[in-house]
Amino acid sequence: MNIEKLREEQNVQDVYDFIEKYKFLLTLPDQDIIFGLYGDRVKLVDYLKYNLSDRILMRERFLTKKKYDVDWVRKNSVIIHYCGRNKPWKPRYRGILDVFYKEIEAKISETTGS
Repeated sequence: MNIEKLREEQNVQDVYDFIEKYKFLLTLPDQDIIFGLYGDRVKLVDYLKYNLSDRILMRERFLTKKKYDVDWVRKNSVIIHYCGRNKPWKPRYRGILDVFYKEIEAKISETTGS
């Protein structure tokens, strides 16, 4: 999103009005509001690169029969999205993308001395 342009052009009252009108239908409020108000200006990006999750990874493996592993993710993805209930910081996490969370957690611990 071009945040600077949005700030210049956005009418904040439109956001409040949208929330009031659809408050009982908003499942993912931030995304619902963005697409509801600005969907005609949103460009789709490669979700394997910019919004990869374990759920998407499993679906892609099943549909394409390609080998999507941690090495592939390191080379091809930019943003890992830990969405839904399956979180790598929870005891029942299932998936392969927890390695990235653990790496960042370790780096933070190193810099903060925790």
